[in-house]
Amino acid sequence: MIGACIVGCTRTNKQLYNVPPSKYIGLEQIAELCLPDTTHKKALVFCSPYCYGCELRFKEVYNPALDTLDTTLWRVYFIVSVGREDTLAYNKLMQDCSQMGIDTNRAYIWRQQGYREDYNQILNLFHSTHPLENTIGGVPHAILLDEKNFIANQKECDFDKRDSCWYAPREFGHFDGKIPDDFQTEDTARFRLVRTTEAPPEEERIKLVFAD
Repeated sequence: MIGACIVGCTRTNKQLYNVPPSKYIGLEQIAELCLPDTTHKKALVFCSPYCYGCELRFKEVYNPALDTLDTTLWRVYFIVSVGREDTLAYNKLMQDCSQMGIDTNRAYIWRQQGYREDYNQILNLFHSTHPLENTIGGVPHAILLDEKNFIANQKECDFDKRDSCWYAPREFGHFDGKIPDDFQTEDTARFRLVRTTEAPPEEERIKLVFAD
């Protein structure tokens, strides 16, 4: 299903307000949150309250999906992108996050803009049944993990070149029904059509996705 284009957004504030050090997150902290946890599924939700695409995605997909999750089985972490050089009006940022639907008790500040290389480092922390490099960029995005820290992924094919296919992280809105018990078994009968800005070489994967 082809829908609206999601683009990355960042915003720079001019003043710094007492950001708790524990609220900053990087690769090491993401690994510490997820890798030792072999009891729960995990969702890493990358977002910004100042991105219109994020606002729509939360309203139409993420909030309804998150409301149905069994919190005894899932752990959800909101990774708020502020950019490498950004400064923070922290209290205002958390207020805006809360208004969008983000649980600020589980919100962390990610000083990255969500370039493909930023996501590649995160994807490489976990297991995947197929390579996922260079398949996502910007915000919003969600990376879903099962109890064994396998990433949910799915086959995608270029709308204009149906023989050009790759695998990308599979998000909440990409499930037709119940989320599978594990992400190690591929549904070979299912794939998703997307349109790219150009027909990229296979090694470059996808640059822009129209998401459902």
